[in-house]
Amino acid sequence: MTESSKYDSSDIINFIIANRKILIIVGFLSILLSVGVAYYITPLYRSTAVFFPTELSSISKAILSTNATKSDILQLGDEEVIEQYLQMLSSEIIRNRIISKYDLMNHYKIPKNSKYRRTLLQKKYDDYITFKKTKFQSVKIEVLDPSPDTAALIANDILNLLDSAINKMQYERSYKAFKEVEKQYNGLKQLITNVEDTLKQMGELGIVDYKSQSRALADAYANAMMKGNKQVTKEIKQQLDTLAKYGPKYYSLTNYIEFQREQLSLLHKKYIEAQTDVELNLPHKFVVYKAEKPERKAYPIRWLIVLVVTFSALLLTIMLLLLFEKKKER
Repeated sequence: MTESSKYDSSDIINFIIANRKILIIVGFLSILLSVGVAYYITPLYRSTAVFFPTELSSISKAILSTNATKSDILQLGDEEVIEQYLQMLSSEIIRNRIISKYDLMNHYKIPKNSKYRRTLLQKKYDDYITFKKTKFQSVKIEVLDPSPDTAALIANDILNLLDSAINKMQYERSYKAFKEVEKQYNGLKQLITNVEDTLKQMGELGIVDYKSQSRALADAYANAMMKGNKQVTKEIKQQLDTLAKYGPKYYSLTNYIEFQREQLSLLHKKYIEAQTDVELNLPHKFVVYKAEKPERKAYPIRWLIVLVVTFSALLLTIMLLLLFEKKKER
């Protein structure tokens, strides 16, 4: 087997030497062709930005809550959160803003007469702009572009638009919740104000403490009766009649307003939390590094194209020559 292998190897070497002129010509033409192709391909530059996502929790609960299990605004996101961020990076909000700002339809030279311009643009966008999860649980934004400046600008804009997209989604939800809490809060405040006005009117009639006044007036009335003081008895009787008429309502409203004030205190806390969620916008990421203008192109690797094309052409030529030789022998 060893002798056969040596014989086969020497045969192939002799065969290559015998056809060296053809192989040299093919190799030379392949180099010229591959160099032309490599320089014809538009070079692309890669710019990269990396960040750590944070937990998508309520801002108010993270800041205002006194609960021991409250969320931490400094907590990094887990696997599920990272997947959510990757979805947000691919959202229409960010995509449409980037396409519009950089006029990618013309920037990517999508034919104006094409029936599938939007589809072609979508494919180019997905090919040139990618989002990946790294092994360190961070998210990488990679942008390929013929212009090194544009590649860095797009990557950094996407980095900035991420916060805007998340804040917009959270705002749409938290604003509705805030308006509902605000409506309840203002309604309860007005209710308490109305009850306080009613109690104030009763106070002007002389009712300030139903229970203690009832006991005091009853004792004073009994004493006046015993002394036979008709004028004092009449005056006290009028006060007792007024107290009998409005006292139970005063007592009921007093208890009612105390309960509503407690409810207002709880609702005020919810109101502040909802208002915080609407008005306060915090960053939702820790930026590891922003994208910078690349100095070297990432694609194509011209020497690799020349090497692969030349090697493939020579290999194909050798196979064809061998087949031709075998055919001649037959």
